[in-house]
This record gives sequence, structure tokens and C-alpha cells, in this order.
Amino acid sequence: RMFASMEDEMRAKREIQAADKARKDNLNRTRDLATLGANICESYKAKAQLSKEELKSLEKAEKLAKAVREALGGSDDEIQLEDPPANVADAIDKISTLSASVRDKVEKTPKRVISAELIDEANVLLQLIRWVRMLHPRT
Repeated sequence: RMFASMEDEMRAKREIQAADKARKDNLNRTRDLATLGANICESYKAKAQLSKEELKSLEKAEKLAKAVREALGGSDDEIQLEDPPANVADAIDKISTLSASVRDKVEKTPKRVISAELIDEANVLLQLIRWVRMLHPRT
């Protein structure tokens, strides 16, 4: 009888550790995403164009945003941008702002809370990144 409860306790501890690790990994992804968003924006403002390096960073940002959204409980629903940006500069500025916002909100959201607002923000961020990448295919 006692052996079974110790086993259950150990299993519960492993589950808690796995959940803590998953949260920590997602926090790191959001921080990386915010850094990429800021760097891409800064570089674009300086050069008024996207270099191969920024396009690679956008590709990485898309993968991070997708992983963040999935970790938050979101799925790969194809949403359309309700208010598409007027130009690439606006889109990149919004990517920078949203990636920082997602990071801040993930940091503040308790670990067992699923935030529909946060998933929506991650979806919009993903769509913006895809929009810019579609206009600037890598060569």
C-alpha cells in the first residue's frame, strides 16, 4: 500500500518537473522571439530593407512563434489578418511590438493558465511574420 503511494508521489513530482521545464523552455522561446523581433526592426529601420540575415531571423522567429503558440495550447488555425499592415515597415514594427508583448504576457501568466488572448496575439504575430516572408522570399 505504501509503495503505491510513493510511486504515485514520484510520478506526480516528475509531472510537475516536466511542466516546469516546459514553461521554462517556453519562456526562453518568448525571450528569443522578442530579441529577434527587436533586432529585425532595428536593422530594418537602419537599412530600409531586409537582408538575407534578417530573412533568416524572420524564419527563426516564425518557428519560435509557432512553438510558443503550441505550448500555450493554440493550434495551426489559418487566421487572416483583420487589419493587414500598409507596408513592410509597419509589419516589422508590429512584429517587434507583438513579440515583446507576447514575452511580457507569458512571463506574467501563471503556469497552468491558458490565455486565449495570448494565443490570439501569437497567431497575429505568426501571420505578420508569414506576410513579410511572403513578400520577401529567400533566394
